[in-house]
Parts: sequence; structure tokens; C-alpha cells
Amino acid sequence: MKQAIMLPEISRQDSFGNHLPRVSLWLSMLPLLLLAIASIATVLGGMTLLVEQNAFWIALTGAIMLLLTCAVATFSIYQQHKLQLFLLQHHEQAKKLQTLQQLADERSRLRTLIQTIPDLVWLKDPEGVYLACNPVFECLYGAKEADIVGKTDYDFVDIDLANLFRQKDQEAMVAGKSSTNEEWVTFIDDGRRVLLETIKTPMQDTEGNLIGILGIARDITARHEQSVLQDQIARIAAMVPGLICSFRMRVDGSVSMPYASPAIEDLYGLRLEDVAQDATPLFTRIHPDDLAHIHASIAESARHLTLWHHEFRFYHPCKGEIWIEGRSMPQLETDGSILWHGFIQDVTECKRTENTLRENSAFLDMLLNAVPVPIFYKDTEGRYLGFNKAFEEFFGQTPEDLIGKSVFDIAPRELATIYHAKDMELLTRPTGSQVYESQVKDARGAIHNVIFHKATFTNIKGDIRGLIGAVLDITERKRAEDQLHKLSMAVEQSPSSIVITDLDTHIEYVNEAFCQSSGYHRDEVIGKTLCVLHADHSQATDAGLWETLKQEKTWKGEFVNRRKNGETYIEFAYISPVRQSDGQITHYLVIKEDITERKRIGQELDRYRHHLEELVNERTGQLQKANRILAEREKFIRTVTDHLPGLVGYWDHELRCRFANAAYLPWVGRPPEAILGLHIQDLMGEKLFRQNESYIRAALNGEQQHFERVLTKADGSTGHTWTQYIPDIVDGCVQGFFVLVTDITNIKQAQQELEKLNEQLQHRTEQAEEASHAKSAFLAN
Repeated sequence: MKQAIMLPEISRQDSFGNHLPRVSLWLSMLPLLLLAIASIATVLGGMTLLVEQNAFWIALTGAIMLLLTCAVATFSIYQQHKLQLFLLQHHEQAKKLQTLQQLADERSRLRTLIQTIPDLVWLKDPEGVYLACNPVFECLYGAKEADIVGKTDYDFVDIDLANLFRQKDQEAMVAGKSSTNEEWVTFIDDGRRVLLETIKTPMQDTEGNLIGILGIARDITARHEQSVLQDQIARIAAMVPGLICSFRMRVDGSVSMPYASPAIEDLYGLRLEDVAQDATPLFTRIHPDDLAHIHASIAESARHLTLWHHEFRFYHPCKGEIWIEGRSMPQLETDGSILWHGFIQDVTECKRTENTLRENSAFLDMLLNAVPVPIFYKDTEGRYLGFNKAFEEFFGQTPEDLIGKSVFDIAPRELATIYHAKDMELLTRPTGSQVYESQVKDARGAIHNVIFHKATFTNIKGDIRGLIGAVLDITERKRAEDQLHKLSMAVEQSPSSIVITDLDTHIEYVNEAFCQSSGYHRDEVIGKTLCVLHADHSQATDAGLWETLKQEKTWKGEFVNRRKNGETYIEFAYISPVRQSDGQITHYLVIKEDITERKRIGQELDRYRHHLEELVNERTGQLQKANRILAEREKFIRTVTDHLPGLVGYWDHELRCRFANAAYLPWVGRPPEAILGLHIQDLMGEKLFRQNESYIRAALNGEQQHFERVLTKADGSTGHTWTQYIPDIVDGCVQGFFVLVTDITNIKQAQQELEKLNEQLQHRTEQAEEASHAKSAFLAN
């Protein structure tokens, strides 16, 4: 358009240049013409004079020569001006050609620029019809310029997008100035989707008329993605429980912090502008005892370009003294300064946790070493990780000797094989515990009967990391159980009838001799009084008996009793109070002997009594001695059972209590005499009975049972117990079973505390490792 506008101006200048030489020629010839006219006038005047003087022809000749001279001079001047005019026209034409060439060159350069720039460039007329576009724009529509020119956006994209393009075109044309907007578009040639920043400028001719709209679009996808990434980094930095920052140390030793996430104010109590150019305010708040170490670590990291990692104390204006941990990686810059990029976090709570863990670990060590039971813990391969003082003394092994080794290093191979197999069996379970009896050899080589209590411990993910175990020495308990069993068998197999009653004479126990003598089964008399047998009640006898018992003395005398079949018989009885360890009387022990036959013989020999008195006295002495022995045995049994630390009881095949020692009182809230005759379900309750029912049935089938159970005491507290059911088998028939219950609460509490502390330690270790991995991963990215 510019060329079209300029061409008429060049024509007008050319026309004016053609007339200018002609005017100049006529102006230069004007004096000669005036001179010629004057000469002709002079000649004409002279001719008048010469006629008279005959000089006419001479004058005429002179005039003609003068005219010829003027004509020649005029022609010469005319040719000279014509040459000047030609030269002027040639110069103007050369300038015109030069200008056109410059315009062509400019147009070529502009075209080349438009064709090579990476931006999309196009030109439309006011109706939205394409007039031109560059190769980058061709990629957008997947067509050549020749196929795009003359068409509109509606020929290439969907109607919604075409409407948007047209709307933006019209907005720019109405505004009469450039407008900018962003648009997501998809390139047809390769399918890539990009974000374009588009500038649309209305085009006008020299008279201000709208002739079209010029569009230029630049791919800002990377810039957009970078902006999004920066926003994401900013959000991550805001969420990260610490400070992401850069730290620069210049060549002159001055320091600055050119970048820091918003967490700087919370961590340091400083703003970025406080340390962006000079980080000295940060160093002034570092604890004086840590400042030298900080400078040394920074210098070391700068010298070798290695990771900087340090913990130090820092004075926070609001929080007071806090602990800070920093990690950053240095890089050398072109100007010689060192720039660190890293992560800083407040580890005050971690430090407190570490101190707590150390204290807990020390407490745990003290607790474990205070427990008299050997306790140990192993890894998943069966290698020892640690043990307490009792374990060390029992097995004669020090931590230096055993840590990292297995049970094969301290036990005979036949025992070690059993222990290791049990360990592996437990470690292969998802969760659980393991209790079993075995034998171990102590440091002196003595064999002990023990109960192993083992349980696995896991990390916070639930993965098994090892096992912890306690070794309960039951050697003495085994001996006591054997002794108790022997004593029980002695009482059961005694030829004298033995009866144990409560203070109200309700029968709680009778031995086999009683059943054979009276004809009653145990179940028929348990819970009843001794009066059920009496055939002849003597008030005097009863009064003397109770008077003696009130004095806490042993009564002895005769009873006339009646057997189940109605037959009467005479028994000589010893009734002794049974005292607990505190001296309290809780039961009566009755030892009876059938003296019916002796009485009969005595009556027959009554007439010979004076001859046989010595024999009778001797026999009486023997009986008294036998009774004393029986009484001592019974007292010993009762004393032993009442002094045992656990519960000792006996339940017949009908599950009714026939014997219970004093240890039942704090557990069930009833004295032993109140338990005798009770059904085991009434004592335990429905829930506990169902839990133990399978063990009870197995014991009644002649199978010895042992298991661990948590029981609730009468005062509401709970305790861990180790229970054994020992069948009472007589002539191949199970008469009932003995119950032995040991309180292992202290052991379990120590074990549980150990497991809890180990879990806390593992949890804290996992958190520290995960935080460290997260930091490393973030810094690596």
C-alpha cells in the first residue's frame, strides 16, 4: 500500500522537472533576443543613413551576421539546457529505481524474518479471511499457506474455537489497538497441545481505514509449565515442615541468603529481606558454643564441595532456644563464590525425642536388669540382639561374647536345635506368642526345667523384626509339684479316713479310705457336714469337741457312725485345726480309724482287761503315734499348699472343688472353705469357663494341660497367670484334676514394657529414616 501511495508523488516530481529546464532556457535567451532586436533597430536606422551614403549593403550584411551569431548562440544554449534536462531525468530515474530496490530488499528481509521466526504470524482481512501466514502457522492447521489463504478459521477448527478466534479478532478491531490473550490449541500436524500467547493488531492504510488484522502468537507452554512448577514448588515448600533455601558465600567471605521459602520467618524469626544481601543477622543468633563449629563445617564443605550437614542451637525471638538441622550441597559459581542449596528444619522435638529415647533406653536397661528372670531378644535370623543381667548370670555369657551369635553358641546342639526350631516357628507366624516347657543348662552345667515365653516384635509397618523371650525357671516349682503330688497321693492312699472340713464342718475333702469305710462316694458327702455320718449324737461329746476346738487344740474321741448301707460302726477320730501362715484357722483336719472290730474284741476281752492292759496301752500308743503322723502329714500338706505362691486346687470329675488353698482368696474373693463344693463354672463365670472348657475336658480325658491366661482379681485388677491342669488318674480312671496357677504378672509387664519401648524406638527410627529419604529425594529433584 505504501508503494501504491508513493508512486503518484514520484510522477508529479518528474513532470515538474521536465518543465523547469525549458523555462531556464527561455530566460537565458531573453537578453540575446533583446540584443538582436536592438541591433536590427540600429541597422534599420543605419540603413536610412547609409542609403544616402551608399553603405546600405554593408550594414545589411553586418545585421545578418549578427542575427546568425545570435541564432547560433541561442541554439548552443538550448542544446546545453536540453543536455542538463536529460541528465536530471536520468538521475531522478536512478533514484526511483534505487528506492524500489530498497523497498524490495526490505520486503524480502521482512518476509524472511516472518518465515524464520518461531512464532505464528498471520494476516486476515476484516472479514476474517486469511491473506498470509508463515510456516509455523501452517503447522497449526496442517496445511500450506496457499491452502490457507482465502479461507477462515471455520474451515479448520471446530465452531466453538473458531467463534473464540473471531471474537478476539473483533475485540481488537473494535478497540482499535493491540489486544493480548492466551489460548490452548492443538497442532494438527503432530497433535501436540500448546498454550499460545496471542497479540492481535488492527492494520490501517495511510488514510486510517481498517484493512485487516495482524496476528502473532508465541508458544508459552514451557513458561506456563515452569510457572505451574514454581507454584507447585512454592506450595510444596509451604507444606514441607522446614526451610528450603540457598546460601551464598562470596569470595571476600561475606554471606547472603538469596532465596528462602516462607518458612524462614517461622524457623529463624527473620524475613528474607533481612538476610537476602547479608546473612550476618542469622549468625548472631546461633549459640556461641556452636558458632565455631558452624563456620568450620561451612569452610570444610566449601573447600571440598561436599555435603554440608550440621546440627546447632539457635535463639528464636519467640520460641527461645531451639535445635536446627541443616543439609545442603554446594556448587562453585563463575565468580568464585560458593552457593549451597539445601533444607533446614527445626529438630527440637526430635532432640527431645532422642533424649527421651535415651532416657527410656536407660530405664529399659535398668528395668530389664532389675527383673530376676532371664530376658533376651533376637533378630529374625535367631541372632542375639541383647539380654538382661539375669540372663548373663544364668548362662554365664557377656554381651561381647553373645551379641550377634545364635543359641548354638551357648547351648548343647541337641537343645539348641529345639530352641532354634521353636524360634523359626514363631517368626514365621504373622503375629502371636509362644509358650512351652523345656530344659536348659546354666553356667555351672546344671539342667533346669524352664518355661519359655516368647513373642515377636514388629516395626510400624507390621513387619516382624525379631522376637523377645523370657526364661522362667520352674525347677523348684516342679520339685514342689512333685512333692505335693507325693503328699497328695500319700493322703489319698492312707489307710485312715481323712476328712477336711471348713469351720462349719462342711466336708471339702475325703480320701479313698473314707469312701471305703463309709460306703459313700465323694460327691455324696462333699459340702455336707460330718453329722451325716453320726448314728449316735452325744451332747456331751459335741460340747467337749467344740470346747477343745475353740481353744485351738486337737480333739480326739470316738464316734458311732452309720454307713450308707445303714450299718453302724465305731471310729476313733482326731480333729485338728488347720492354720494358715498368719496363724488363722481356716479348716479342720479329721483323721479317723474304724475301731469297730477293736471295740468288739475289747468287749470280748473285757474280762481279760486287767491282763491285757499293757497290751492295750501299747496299742493305743501306736495308734496315737500313727494319728500324730497322719496329722503331721495333713498339716504339712496344708502348710505347703497354703505357702505356695500360686493357686492350688482339686476338682473332681464332676467339676466340683474338693480342695483349694489360701491363695484363692485374693483372686476370687472367697475363702477356700467357700469354694469347696462349688462347680467350676460357678466360680469362674460363664465367659472364663468357655475359654478354659477345652483344657478342662482335655484334663478329664487324662491329658495334662498348661496355658497362659489373663485373669481379673476380686479387687478388679488383672494379672497374667500360668495355669496347669494335672489329671488325677487312679486305676486308669480320671478322678479329677489338680489345678496349679502361677502369677506371672510381673514377668509379663516387664515383657510388654520391653516390647512397647522397642516399638517406640523402632517407630522413631523409621520416622527419622523416612524423613531423611524424603529430604534426600526432594533435594535430588
